[in-house]
Amino acid sequence: MTRETDRELLEMAAKCLHNMRDPNFANYEVLDDCVCLELGNRRGAITSYWNPLTDDGDALRLAVKLEVQVVIPGDNKDVYAGKLLFDAFEPVNGDPYAATRRAIVRAAAEIGRSME
Repeated sequence: MTRETDRELLEMAAKCLHNMRDPNFANYEVLDDCVCLELGNRRGAITSYWNPLTDDGDALRLAVKLEVQVVIPGDNKDVYAGKLLFDAFEPVNGDPYAATRRAIVRAAAEIGRSME
């Protein structure tokens, strides 16, 4: 199985929130390095950029919204993020913050895939 690109992960995670009717995801467009959002009733104008792969706040809000459990081991092995059958493990590789963000996005992407 090949690893998804950052763009694919962001798109599936955004699709998940959009399908959950999150009011912050009125509409979205995926660019190469982030997701552009139309927030609330302000249709037609990009009002925010969202990238939980690089932004701790975006990743935390994503985990809370989806009720994803995150486990960060003390042994610097793999970070776990998941909910029910949607699991993601990400190797720390020296950066536990990046691994945690990516594990959250990968779990969200799996949830998004199941909604298609």
